[in-house]
Amino acid sequence: MHMDAGLGAREVEIENVRAVGVADLRELASHTVVREPGCTTHQLEFVAGGMAEVRYGDAGALLHLTAEGCGMTWAQDGTLLLRSWSG
Repeated sequence: MHMDAGLGAREVEIENVRAVGVADLRELASHTVVREPGCTTHQLEFVAGGMAEVRYGDAGALLHLTAEGCGMTWAQDGTLLLRSWSG
């Protein structure tokens, strides 16, 4: 899956997702992790009202990404970091 990194940044390939995290834990209102056979889903809600849902397969393939009111940073270690835009 390709993702526009935003604000004029180049498009980046998201693959080999190993973890989902938050840049600043103080921005996080809730974080739910659901592990099912073959995939892991993270549902995050931010104090300022943004949300994200990320689902990736056991091999790291990004299966689903929804993000509203938050930005993302892709780390080379396979971590997708999310941050509230209003935080």
